[in-house]
Amino acid sequence: HTPGEVQLTSSGSTIRDWEDDTHDPIIDVKPIEDDSDWEPIVPDEPEIPETPGDGTEENPYSIAEALVSEVKTEVWVEGYIIGYAETTGNKFSLGNTDLSSSTAGNSIVLVSNILETNVDLMLPVSLISLKSSDPTMYSKLNLNNVNLIGRKVKILCKLGISFLTTGGKDVTNYEFLN
Repeated sequence: HTPGEVQLTSSGSTIRDWEDDTHDPIIDVKPIEDDSDWEPIVPDEPEIPETPGDGTEENPYSIAEALVSEVKTEVWVEGYIIGYAETTGNKFSLGNTDLSSSTAGNSIVLVSNILETNVDLMLPVSLISLKSSDPTMYSKLNLNNVNLIGRKVKILCKLGISFLTTGGKDVTNYEFLN
């Protein structure tokens, strides 16, 4: 053969092998229109408070402040809901894949940065006491409401041990911030 020509060699198949198989489904693929207005959703950068939080409604604790707080009374804490708390062995872990599970309704996990993956920077908040004390608040805060993932919330709760780590419990008030 000469340069630029293609030489075909037999590898055992024939054109018949390449013909349409009537048993295979035919899928009609059409290009989608270019939506030039589309922009990916980029979460807000975590807000760095100008002044440290003091746990009041007007100046709630950040998640980092709540995690190191010695206060055991009711305080306001602000963060993003990213899932629910589970206990695996003797430690806390994040659950966020099966929101229909029975444990998804028992808690929420708050973070300062919505993309957080380090459980040491997460604040689990128990909702168990709300089931009987305030069923309406419980129904609005638990993760059987899948639209709560990613929402920013400010909650009033007691800090202490919850789900084997520092967390919140006995929630008495809340406010969605986005």
